[in-house]
Amino acid sequence: MKETSAFVPVEQEPLHKELFRNSKIRLYRAVLLPGVRTAVHRHDQDTVYIVCSGGKIRTTLFPGSRRCPTVLPAWITIFEKVRLIAGKLKTGALKLPAGFLFYMPSQTYPVIHAAVSDKTNTGPMDLIGIELYGDRDAGHQRNGRRTRAANVFSIHQNVLRHIVLSADQTVSVQAAGKAVCIVSCGASSVVHEQEKDTTLAAGDFLWRDTAETLTIQNRNTSMVTIILLLV
Repeated sequence: MKETSAFVPVEQEPLHKELFRNSKIRLYRAVLLPGVRTAVHRHDQDTVYIVCSGGKIRTTLFPGSRRCPTVLPAWITIFEKVRLIAGKLKTGALKLPAGFLFYMPSQTYPVIHAAVSDKTNTGPMDLIGIELYGDRDAGHQRNGRRTRAANVFSIHQNVLRHIVLSADQTVSVQAAGKAVCIVSCGASSVVHEQEKDTTLAAGDFLWRDTAETLTIQNRNTSMVTIILLLV
């Protein structure tokens, strides 16, 4: 492997902008205009990635770096997996839609790479990364599980919910006193909590150290995807 000065930790990569950090998570945002390439950087924390604005993206491994497994939740269908693989074989890039979510256990499998947004993208790729600092003694579930109410993905002691709201649809979420992080994908949404409304644009997030009942509403004419993390 080349000398370490040839790459930087993800915290120092200029396009990975830190938005929030505490003892539980570190949240950052990467916005890549068409054709833009990141610097070569290293990931070494278990991370959930959320696509807030979609497009085609490809990564290049640094010489000597091993790959980190990509773990997809169970709600990703076989059809979607085949589409992803076929697209990558044809173009070399993954085409990821807004609301897509995946997990990379980079603490166990550190990876050094660069990422580039395909020049044919019609707009910027907007991704949120959430590094998880929770209890790693409990093994993560490699597959998400479905419930009647929502799609659920468990990682360590953390629970992710994938919620798709159609036009004007509302959903109530019971946080039961846990810390909560909400990310809005593809379009804006409104979070209502105890007489207070917070509007989240696509790619925005909301963190609460503790919460009980939250109501999330899509006030758009198009669908919006919400990623809810209970920590």
